[in-house]
Amino acid sequence: MPSSDPRVLEGTCREIIIANPKTVLDIGVGFGKWGMLAREYTDIWNYRFYQNEWEAHITGIEIHEAYRNPTWQLYNEVVIGNADVILDLFGKEGRHFQLTLMIDVLEHFEKDKGLEILKKVMKISDQFLVSYANSEQKDVRDNKYEDHVSTWEDSDFRAYKRRPISGGKGWGVYLLTK
Repeated sequence: MPSSDPRVLEGTCREIIIANPKTVLDIGVGFGKWGMLAREYTDIWNYRFYQNEWEAHITGIEIHEAYRNPTWQLYNEVVIGNADVILDLFGKEGRHFQLTLMIDVLEHFEKDKGLEILKKVMKISDQFLVSYANSEQKDVRDNKYEDHVSTWEDSDFRAYKRRPISGGKGWGVYLLTK
């Protein structure tokens, strides 16, 4: 689904507020909720209510362009394509993000590819909020990329300096830092 589990909202939003980033990358835009919340808890939260006052630069990556909707207008840019390829491109371009969000997206990658994605993000981002949901999901409408193809656990993040934000049986949110 182009959405995420509501259990991740409070902790993730709190971490966006604490980080107060000027540059944000949202991997797996979907409906656009995390770009909207990043905008709210960076600019709006800091009394920059009007678009001409916004300071945060929010970039999104989405593989399924059919999800495009008015919420995407809160992003400065949304790049359409495979996150793995786009992250390589961002690295070559020297792009850097203070905060990357990948909320309920990791499980859409095979485990080896997901671990590669983690490494690529950590090369271009200071902080990385990543979550997973170990649940069954297959054949979601017209988007083959919505299938859940891997499961995750705490030990998968041990290669990084990490702090658990929230979680429970079969799901978790982590802040990874350098």
